[in-house]
Formats: sequence, structure tokens, C-alpha cells
Amino acid sequence: MNGDVQDLLSRLPEDEHYLLVPLLKDGPKLAERLTGSRPHRSKLHRQATKGQRGIVLRCASDGGTRLTCAAWLVEFWVKLGRRDR
Repeated sequence: MNGDVQDLLSRLPEDEHYLLVPLLKDGPKLAERLTGSRPHRSKLHRQATKGQRGIVLRCASDGGTRLTCAAWLVEFWVKLGRRDR
């Protein structure tokens, strides 16, 4: 698991790993920088509210705006991958 996390996070500068960004505005761009493909913003919203296969994307909230970071996105994807096995 740790190798997968480090591989994805190594695509960003270290100071951006825990930089909070608005989920719906900048979340898709951040996901694209990590994986190479851009998910639709509604998919990220669904993963943050309802989850996927019992796993919910970690978010913070500031004045009604959901925030996430690269480390939380990668953590979510790795947990989904582990659930498949």
C-alpha cells in the first residue's frame, strides 16, 4: 500500500500533498495531475458524500465548501484497490 501511495504522490511537489483545494472546483484537476485522467466533478462529489463500495473520500468543510487534498485522494484510491482483492 505504501508504495502505491508514494508512487502517486511523487507526481506532485511535497508541499502540495496536504494542500487543501475545493473539491468541485479544483479536485478534478488535482486528480488528473495524479492519475492522468480527469474525473467528472459529480463523481468526486458522490465519492465524498455517499462513498464507493463503503469507502468515503475524506474531506474538510469550510463555509459550505468541501475541501480535499492529494494525500486524501490517493488514500481513497488505495483503499478502493485493497477492497477489490
